[in-house]
Amino acid sequence: MRNHTLNLYKVTNLPELDFSYKLVEFDLQSIDGKEDLFNKQLQKIAQKVSSVTGGPAAIIKRNGKFCIAIPADRNFGEMNIDVTPFNVRVKLLQEVYHIQSANIKNDSIDVIYKFLEFEIRRQLSNNNQLWKLNTSQFFFKRPIFSSEESTIEVFGGFTFKLIRLGDGSFYICFDLTTKYIDKHYLSHYVKTDNATAIGSRFRGRRVLYQNGDDWYTAEIAGFGKSIKEHEFTRDGVKFNVFDYINNKTKNHFFKAGNIMKPGDITFLYTYPGRTMEEHNGASSLAKILYNTSDTEVRALHKFSIKDPSRRFESIGKNITNYFQNITFNRKGVKISNQPVVEQVRNFYMPELKYNNDKILKVGAPFTGASAPLREFGAERKQFIIENEVLNKSPFDEQYLIVPDYLDKLLVEGFKKNTEWQIKKLAPAFTGFKVIRYRVKENQAATYQIQEIEKLLQQQNALSGFALFILPDLSYDSKRHIKNFHDCLKSKFYPGLKVQCASAS
Repeated sequence: MRNHTLNLYKVTNLPELDFSYKLVEFDLQSIDGKEDLFNKQLQKIAQKVSSVTGGPAAIIKRNGKFCIAIPADRNFGEMNIDVTPFNVRVKLLQEVYHIQSANIKNDSIDVIYKFLEFEIRRQLSNNNQLWKLNTSQFFFKRPIFSSEESTIEVFGGFTFKLIRLGDGSFYICFDLTTKYIDKHYLSHYVKTDNATAIGSRFRGRRVLYQNGDDWYTAEIAGFGKSIKEHEFTRDGVKFNVFDYINNKTKNHFFKAGNIMKPGDITFLYTYPGRTMEEHNGASSLAKILYNTSDTEVRALHKFSIKDPSRRFESIGKNITNYFQNITFNRKGVKISNQPVVEQVRNFYMPELKYNNDKILKVGAPFTGASAPLREFGAERKQFIIENEVLNKSPFDEQYLIVPDYLDKLLVEGFKKNTEWQIKKLAPAFTGFKVIRYRVKENQAATYQIQEIEKLLQQQNALSGFALFILPDLSYDSKRHIKNFHDCLKSKFYPGLKVQCASAS
């Protein structure tokens, strides 16, 4: 048996970690038919509690009622949280609960997830060698590729996620990632004298903002005056951007003051995906972020590609450098330096019988196989062409379900040609029954499927097999098309087994 190496690194001392917690109770009313709103309100309460306590907050269900679990060493007074249309009163209970890691129950799993993952993220975020793109992606502050011939630098980093496997143990799921960032600062492109002309080209673009030692992503909302002239008020005190940043970062390792110039333009920004008041920043501390799909970075993809051995070597270094000093409640979290290795579970491909007692057997040559496994698909097709399918009995009902806007002659031509092709391989195939359905643009997939179900009931076509021609939904998103496809297949299975094709 061959071994398979996984991107999983075990937390080896989970029983030694203290996950004691207290419960926060609240009285949140649910409204029938508005479960999504109730879930959003739950999340908002948890986020507010987390913000107030400065720690993790896990939603759990205790005795049929939702509560928030927070670390046992955190405290706060009673408070109101606005979760429209309710104003919810939350109260911290003082009883302390303990998790027996040898027998972790379902309501404790999320507590461990939230508490431990929060602490790992917090400590990685405070590491001076890293900057955080989002909750699970961290990058090094030094690029892994930079060249005088390129205006874009490649930054390496990693993603992680805490998961629990069937053996009851927790693991760090770890992988490598890269980000492409402009070598020049935003002030290289946008200046006080050209912002009116070209500033709109940069609105909405995301940047890496190097705010002293605190590096983070921001979204450009607009531009202001020079950083020496641009003023804003905070806590009743008026500042200009240049002096404010110099004062805040003077003791940082990353010397922002050495990069900024008083005449550099101020850029206004928000945090990506959040509706908020705009912040004021120095354009001379912001660098444009590129997406992997951008044409400017195509030639740089080769610097992010690693074969498996080099990939695991890099992962191992990152585990050693950044995950061996993680602590939880003042106790070290022990994470294995070695990835999980398991035996590859193989199964043997069964032999296939065709007409004229022809047998297709795949495998290694010494087993008497007629073809290697990698050629299975091509060989299976060739055997059907040469020998036809084995089954000579009548087929189940076969339907061709098409949008009503398709030309009837086109549908008939497709139907006849497809039937002719199939009958060459399966003479017992009788043909398709055509069913046409109405397409309603901008209608939710679930409602459209309900109308199709009524049509199929009228046609007595809820069992058998169907080739379903999806409408041309190019006017809508890929997500809508996928929802339509998935709803369709799950709705009628197993009575009517559906394969889909595109009308376009």
